[in-house]
Amino acid sequence: METERIARLEHKLEELQDTLEVETSEAARDQILQHMQEIQDEIIELSTVVDSSSKEPRRSERVPPLTQKMAEFQETQRVKKENQLRKAFTKNYGAWKLATKSVRTTLKSHCTPETLDSLETSLHMKRDEVIKTYEALREVCVPEQEILRQTDTCTAITKQLLQVIINKKKNTGEENTDQQLHDMLQHDCNRSIFSTELSRSSHLSLSSVERRAEAAAELAAQRAELIGTA
Repeated sequence: METERIARLEHKLEELQDTLEVETSEAARDQILQHMQEIQDEIIELSTVVDSSSKEPRRSERVPPLTQKMAEFQETQRVKKENQLRKAFTKNYGAWKLATKSVRTTLKSHCTPETLDSLETSLHMKRDEVIKTYEALREVCVPEQEILRQTDTCTAITKQLLQVIINKKKNTGEENTDQQLHDMLQHDCNRSIFSTELSRSSHLSLSSVERRAEAAAELAAQRAELIGTA
């Protein structure tokens, strides 16, 4: 019967608690706490099937309270999982940024249908990895605003690039596509994503200005020299 099984589990839980008090090995303590957690979960599950009309104590009365050590173990596991998910989010968001820059650069030129399909698949996959990690993180903590902002940026930019791909597949015109890609840079959050491209463009523009300035200065010097010899 479930009640007998619960009683045995509770007795086992007490034995593990006594063992935990004298155990000095950190690894062994973690194993004991993990076993205690499994027993705790099983007791809760069995308690739900006990006939509520019976004279047995209610589930809330039968389930033993968490010990301090078990509570500490649960919190340690939660923090560990949170840290893992934060690292995974950073990694996935970085991979999405790289893919996004590559896709935007590729879309500036002529693309075959096969290339467009590949770009579309890549965007979907990288975006979904970011969203999946964000949702998993929400289950263990409240993500800070920066993570929420990055997730929203990922969703928005991916949507814009997917629309460009759709337009290219429909052959709506290269000028329209170029304008869409250019318009993406009008938003501050988008510019931060494509900062590498912008920096490169700015550097090239600056180089052109510098070359023109040098040429003008050289021409002015030549004219001054001609005037002086006249």
